[in-house]
Amino acid sequence: MVGDTGVAVNPNDDRYEERIGRGLLLPIIGREIPIVADETVKPEFGTGAVKVTPGHDPNDWEIGQRNDLPVIVAMDLKGNMNDEAGPYAGMPADEAREAILRDLEDGGFLDRIEDYTHSVGVCSRCKTVLQPLPSEQWWLDVNKEYERGHSLAGDAIRAVTEGRIGIVPQRFEKVYLNWMENIRDWCISRQLWWGHQVPVWYCENKHVVCQVDDPARCPECGGALRQDEDVLDTWFSSGLAPHADLGWPEDTEDLRYFYPTADMQMGYDIMFFWCARMIMFGLYNMRHMGEERSMPFRNVLFHGLIRDARGEKMTKSRGNVVDPLVAASTFGADAFRFAVLTGATLGADQKYSDDRLASARNFANKLWNTARFVLMKVGDREVKRPHPLDRESFALEDRWILSRLEQLESDVDSLMKAYQLGECARQIEDFLRSEFCDWYIEMVKPRLNDGDERPLKVLVHVLDHGMRMLHPFMPFVTEELWQALRERIDDDMASQLIVAWFPRSGGNWKDAGAEAAIDHVIEVNRTIRNIRAEKKLDAGARPKVVLRADGYGPALRETAAATNFTSRVELDVLDLSGAVPEGEWGFGRVADTEVAVALPQVDTAAERARLEKELAESSAHAQRLEAQLANETFRSKAPAHVIQGMETTLAETREKTAGLRERLASL
Repeated sequence: MVGDTGVAVNPNDDRYEERIGRGLLLPIIGREIPIVADETVKPEFGTGAVKVTPGHDPNDWEIGQRNDLPVIVAMDLKGNMNDEAGPYAGMPADEAREAILRDLEDGGFLDRIEDYTHSVGVCSRCKTVLQPLPSEQWWLDVNKEYERGHSLAGDAIRAVTEGRIGIVPQRFEKVYLNWMENIRDWCISRQLWWGHQVPVWYCENKHVVCQVDDPARCPECGGALRQDEDVLDTWFSSGLAPHADLGWPEDTEDLRYFYPTADMQMGYDIMFFWCARMIMFGLYNMRHMGEERSMPFRNVLFHGLIRDARGEKMTKSRGNVVDPLVAASTFGADAFRFAVLTGATLGADQKYSDDRLASARNFANKLWNTARFVLMKVGDREVKRPHPLDRESFALEDRWILSRLEQLESDVDSLMKAYQLGECARQIEDFLRSEFCDWYIEMVKPRLNDGDERPLKVLVHVLDHGMRMLHPFMPFVTEELWQALRERIDDDMASQLIVAWFPRSGGNWKDAGAEAAIDHVIEVNRTIRNIRAEKKLDAGARPKVVLRADGYGPALRETAAATNFTSRVELDVLDLSGAVPEGEWGFGRVADTEVAVALPQVDTAAERARLEKELAESSAHAQRLEAQLANETFRSKAPAHVIQGMETTLAETREKTAGLRERLASL
């Protein structure tokens, strides 16, 4: 209050219209201060009249600048009141506050006291209240033209709007442009102990020198010089790094090779601190190299923040940080890296979770054990890769996994190009963990046990390509496993995985028929396992299973040995005309295939009740689909693929309903 130099009111406030331009007497201090008009004042807040302290509040500083109010600084750098504070000089700020409050009350100036909640700046370390003070600083005018039509901010805006620099995800482009189009001068000086010292020197004869190379004497008078003690903002130095670290301003070999880089990634929280500054400085300092070489990067990827389990930002002051070295030592560096990469989509925050790290560690362990199994089966042999010309010599499950691998390679290529790294890693994990480890390897074990060596070619090929695709996401375990694997592949192999070629889909192994057939076989196996679980069959039991199938019959017969092994059953595949033998059975259906699992004992009444409930649900579902497909308005507006999908679902539901009725009849 002792630094007040004016009172501001809104120019449209009728209560104070006639008082604008008149003066007031500041209580206690006795200073005459004017009443000024400023549109930032909200008439509905409080009395609608706001005291203005330009020397101790950033907003009041702006009001003071607009209205030519004097600036009074009533506090020193140690937080004590100075001579401008009158009778309170020498007091710490807190004591002065209490003393002023008492004097206002004693003088009859205090009308009332009300609680008021507002934002107070505090030190992030010691929580001390920060007192704003004006000070002399160095600034960078980012909107000033350094050449006709060119300014730091303007060039940085055009680089993005003209598509020379891409922003991923694209939604951040609007955020970037909004900030750059409203950017103000940048305060680049800091009163810190460490950093680039401001390149300004003061001559003993009052001259000021600003230049890149350190001067020995004043270039104007030869006088002694003293360098400014301030240092540059750390983001000023960081913004220079992409080209300064490579030898700029010299056109070095490193600068030509590494600048500009293709892709830069950072957290979205430093978009303005680092990204914008790199673009502004690069375009300015490298402009003599030409438009294409002046940009620091061609694309910038913004990732999110890792927050704690409650969604709070991790900070040392909160005590909720996770030491990555401790987490990596607990779960493994690969697991830590993989969990973070797959934890969120690009640009979105994620919550830290030990469970996700544990899952990633389990995945790494699964890969390790899988590779050990493959290497054990290969032994000392060198195995050739499978060749597409020999397609017909491979079993159905071989053609399926090779087709699925090609699809994955195509998807990974597309996802990488779209910077969808998290989704890319998730799809690789799904393929390796589920399709390759859980299904393919289990399906070929009977063949391997019988001496069939054809699966070895497929195993080493799929594992090799899987390690190559997974390497960017799990670099350590994949390199270790690949080093052991490369010695067993009869092919031209690189010395290290990190420099090996990355898989690309050639379309040579795509086999839609094999994929559909094995997908059906897998669903049949899942149905068998579900029936076993529902009926609580002993884990060691090998019940008889009868499949009544139509179109998928050949695939089910070809993979019968695999089903017997993976689901622990004795399988018999019949045509639809075949009959399930008499006895107690648990039933299921997958598309055109009826699944019957022999049961030691069945509660007929309970089984009938279960089937009747399932039949009612299936019939109701079919009726809903029929009604929707019969609606001409819906059919005219819905996309063709939606209609086709519903028709397929309806056909499957009708088959399931018919099968349920047959089972009820058999009971």
